[in-house]
Amino acid sequence: MGQAALALPAKASAPLRRVHDVAPHSLAERVALVRSPCFWPALPGKRPLSQIERAGLIRLADSIPGACGDEKMVALMEAMRHAPAGDVVEIGSGCGRTAALLVWLARRYEIGAVLCLDAWNDETLADFEIDLAPLAEGRLNYLNADAAADYAPDFAVKTQTFGETRYAGRLAMLHMGADDTPLETWAAHVAPGGWLVFEGCAEAGAAFAEANQPRICASFTAGEAFFVQLKR
Repeated sequence: MGQAALALPAKASAPLRRVHDVAPHSLAERVALVRSPCFWPALPGKRPLSQIERAGLIRLADSIPGACGDEKMVALMEAMRHAPAGDVVEIGSGCGRTAALLVWLARRYEIGAVLCLDAWNDETLADFEIDLAPLAEGRLNYLNADAAADYAPDFAVKTQTFGETRYAGRLAMLHMGADDTPLETWAAHVAPGGWLVFEGCAEAGAAFAEANQPRICASFTAGEAFFVQLKR
């Protein structure tokens, strides 16, 4: 007599816990723990981001490799809402962690277009393009770090990934992440009330602040970055 096959009930599996099931609480705690920088701005501030928007931007940045920590991200949010109209130039963009915040904030506060510069190789440039493609919307482009000598009003950059982007030729923010940045060349383009952010080039930041003290409205440190705002 053959044995009857027993149909055993399938074992109920536990529901999967996805990252976003728990992340909102930890993100809210992270945002609450980071204090906004205290400074006397050169320009009136536009509407600040809500806690949910801040958390969303931090989550976005978390998805991109890079060294921009929470304190610096919150400082960028505050600096950008007190920035004049103009371009945002980032020298040393890597995979685009900081650039993602900058292009979103520049659009939110109607500041201007973002230009990223770095000495990418094919692999790192591909990562940058993938990370920024969903956010660019005609307001971001890139150049090799040594190919921006012609920056001026109505400066245009065209790439296959991002199309053509035109720049005003005046800077609302200059973000520098390397000691070999041609600071004097770029700093001359920063508009009144504009920002210079030094990261990874502390000596250059200190020297600039000392040499330009009469022109400086505010300065502070956030994480590894030194922020300087020029007078209006």
